[in-house]
Amino acid sequence: MSTESLIDISTIDADKRLVDHDSLYEILDHGGRFRMIDGIVHHEPEDGIAVGFKEIRAEDWWAEDHIPGRPIFPGILMIEAGAQLCSWEFSTRGIGVGGKFFGFGGVNQTRFRRMVEPETRLWIVCKLHRARRTMFSYYVEGYVPGEDGLNDAQLVFQTEIIGAAL
Repeated sequence: MSTESLIDISTIDADKRLVDHDSLYEILDHGGRFRMIDGIVHHEPEDGIAVGFKEIRAEDWWAEDHIPGRPIFPGILMIEAGAQLCSWEFSTRGIGVGGKFFGFGGVNQTRFRRMVEPETRLWIVCKLHRARRTMFSYYVEGYVPGEDGLNDAQLVFQTEIIGAAL
């Protein structure tokens, strides 16, 4: 993966909502505790870029057990959140197999740079790498705000996510 960021996260309007939580899951098939995206704030369809977020809270279902006394948002759930953002962005392209669910086809070059602890907002950025009728590939990054919000956001993970029609 490139060391250059997919987008300048400091330029994102953190208060903007393009797509809210309920509208996302009219498109995505995930339910209950596995709804990993709380909203979409930015979309550049011509470049295949989307920015969404996940609220990380101490009362979340995973927090008591991962890690007791010091909750750390699991890396695999960061990847799942990224995959859901990619699935949403891919759905806007209108090129997939109608009515098919796109599941994990793989992940490449995954790196975790920092821990994500409650109370924060995990910002997720995806950028289209490749799209076909039955598969896609996106580069994905996750950030947490710094002391100056998104102006000094910290990179927490990077990966490439591959989705495949199931």
